[in-house]
Amino acid sequence: MKRLLIIITFIFIMTTIFWEALALVSWHRSDVTNTNIGNEVALMWGGAHTTRPPTVTGKYTKNVSRRMTQKEKIDEIYWLRKGNPDLPEDYTLPEADQWLIESEEVEISPEITSSRIQVDVRAEHRKKGLNWFPTYEFDFSGKYTVKNTQIAAAAISVQIPFSSEYANFDNLMVTVEGEQGDFTYGIDGRKLQSSMTMQAGEERSFIVSYSSRGMSDWSYAFNSTNQMLRDFEIIINTNFDNFDLPTGSMSPNSKVPHGDKPGWELAWKMGNMVTQRNIGVTVPDLINPGMVASQMSKNAPISLLFFFFSLLMLQFTRGYKLHYVHYWFTAVSMFSFDLLFANLAGKINIYLAFGIAATVSMVLVVGYLQKLLGGGRAKYEVAGLQLFYQVMFGLACLLRGDTGLTITVVAIATLGMAMRSTVDIDWDKTLARKE
Repeated sequence: MKRLLIIITFIFIMTTIFWEALALVSWHRSDVTNTNIGNEVALMWGGAHTTRPPTVTGKYTKNVSRRMTQKEKIDEIYWLRKGNPDLPEDYTLPEADQWLIESEEVEISPEITSSRIQVDVRAEHRKKGLNWFPTYEFDFSGKYTVKNTQIAAAAISVQIPFSSEYANFDNLMVTVEGEQGDFTYGIDGRKLQSSMTMQAGEERSFIVSYSSRGMSDWSYAFNSTNQMLRDFEIIINTNFDNFDLPTGSMSPNSKVPHGDKPGWELAWKMGNMVTQRNIGVTVPDLINPGMVASQMSKNAPISLLFFFFSLLMLQFTRGYKLHYVHYWFTAVSMFSFDLLFANLAGKINIYLAFGIAATVSMVLVVGYLQKLLGGGRAKYEVAGLQLFYQVMFGLACLLRGDTGLTITVVAIATLGMAMRSTVDIDWDKTLARKE
């Protein structure tokens, strides 16, 4: 019996090494694909979008008076003498004539008194290699109201940076409510540049709209830490349910499901606020076959350990005669489950790949042990054990369940089964028995 336990332990260690190697290969294939192809997808789709509010500047002309310099006084008297030679030598300019009126441009920072933003984010996942990438399409519409707080007419300039360096922007449009007047806009580098003239105290609203594509996150970030938000509202509609928020971003004030279709309406509403936190939504990841295959291979030795332990208990309680070669073929057959899944998952539907791999492995193990132990009860016991250990562990990884809790439940269930089934065994006689 001691020799059998030693060889079974050796078989378990060797099979664990195979599984660890398979996990490393699966992870490497998935990680390299995610890094290299992920960069290509980001270039093609635009990467993460970070939209920022407009930067509004302006300037107006005002008249200012200043006293003449000494040189200017001398020059003025000189020209006066040219026109009137009779001026006395000690002539000085009167106090009222010693002041000049000049025009000067004054730079101002008009206020954005209101922001109304609507964004529709639609997940459009793309598969490259072994990985799914969280790509999306979105429509943006922002209405900003600007107020000239000066007491004079001013030339207002509005700059809106593009939200991604490499993305394409379709249906790009900038309009002003009401009379267009001298409003113009164009492209200046990687930003929209528009200008208009606003009278003293005037408020005007302009609307920016476009469509684009991106990957992973869509965020709205504020220009500076000391920027005051006034009457700000943003609504993000999604076509997916299991959304997330970017790290460090603000939670929405309200979340309303669409009801008749997938997705949510997320709303952020603020009166007057200063904040450094962003607003946004993260498109959910789909299951990546390579990472799932790697995780399943890492957990597989635990299922084999429980399976071997249960077979040993059956030897003690049922009197089954199993050689260590039988354990070796059983271990390799269970290894075939993860090997087949790792190679199928990237080519067909991941759930179909799981079903095929599980079926093949169970046919190998159950068919082999049925021939060895005979039909009837042994067949159902072996099938139940493999289904409970290997397939259950695999499903925990595939469905992103709590694998730690799964292992704990299975371990406790196995312990209970072993204690109950071996309570009447005379262990001294059993372990002393010759093989």
